[in-house]
Amino acid sequence: MTPPSEQRELLALARRASVARDVEFTTSPFVAEVARFAAEAGQPACREKLREVLAQLIEAGEPEIDELAYPHGVRELIRKQFARIRAELLEKEDEYFDVGDFRFRSDCRIACFGRVPVGPQHLEIDGLPGSLLYRGGLGQSWRLLGTALASRGRRPYYALHLANDIWPPAFQLVYSAEAQLKMFHRLAGCLAMNPHVRGVLSCGWLFDPQLDKVSPALAYLRRGWIDNGGRLFYWGRSDDSDRMATKNSRPRQQRFQEGVYRPAEYLVAFPRKRLLAWARAHPEYADSGDAPTAPVARAEGFAEDVPAG
Repeated sequence: MTPPSEQRELLALARRASVARDVEFTTSPFVAEVARFAAEAGQPACREKLREVLAQLIEAGEPEIDELAYPHGVRELIRKQFARIRAELLEKEDEYFDVGDFRFRSDCRIACFGRVPVGPQHLEIDGLPGSLLYRGGLGQSWRLLGTALASRGRRPYYALHLANDIWPPAFQLVYSAEAQLKMFHRLAGCLAMNPHVRGVLSCGWLFDPQLDKVSPALAYLRRGWIDNGGRLFYWGRSDDSDRMATKNSRPRQQRFQEGVYRPAEYLVAFPRKRLLAWARAHPEYADSGDAPTAPVARAEGFAEDVPAG
C-alpha cells in the first residue's frame, strides 16, 4: 500500500495531469513520477499503483458530482461513468493501467471532471483553432471570423470526443440521430449554466461530406450539426485519418485502395447562441428533470477505434 503522504502527492499530480491535453499529459510530472516508481519498484507494482490512484480519484470525486455546474442529466451520466470505472477497477487486467493507454488516461480525466460524458461523446475544454484561417481558403477564413464574433471569442469551447468506452461494433447502436439531438440538448444545458463557454465543437473524418456517398449510414453525424445551425470547416488530411476511416469498413477500405476515396477531417462548431436557440425550439429532446437555466454551486473544468460504415 502506498504511504498516505505519497498518495496525496500522487493524487494531486494525477488531477493536474488528467485535465491536460494528451501531448501535455505525456510530459507531465505525474508521468515522470510514475516512470520513477516503475524503475524502482518494477512494472507490475507500478500498474498496481495506477489502479490504486484511479480508485482514489473515483472515491475523492464522487461526493463532488452534485455540486458540478451541469444539468441533472449530465450529472447522472457522470455517475454512470464513475460506476463503470469502479466496476472495471476489479475486472481490468494489469495491462490496462498504463499512462500510455488512451482509455486509461480518459478514465483519469473522467474521474477528475476534465472529461464529461454528455451522451455518445464526451466533452473537454478547448477552443476554435486559429489554424482554420489558412486551412480552407478565403471563404472559410471569413466563416471562422464570423463564428468567433458570434461566439465573442475562440475559447473556451466544449470540444467533443467519442466516448472511450464505445467499441466500433456497438457504435451505431449507441450513437443514433436521436441520441445526437439529445446530446445537443444536454450541451445547451451545459452552456446555459456556464456562460463563459463560447460554444461547442468536434473534429474528425466522421464529418466529411464524402460520407454521403461512401457511407451514407453515417452522413447524419455531419448533417445533425449543419441542419440545426452548426458550421463546417475543412481541417485537412493525414495518415491517421486514412487509417481510422478505413480500419473497420471494407467498403471504405476498398474505395481508398482504388484511389476514389481519400478521407478528410472536418471541424463542426455551434456558437453558443445558436445551440441555445435550437434547444429552446426543441424541448422534446430534453432529459426529464433538467432545468438548464437553474444555477448550481460551481463549474468545473475520437476514441482510437472508429465505427464500421
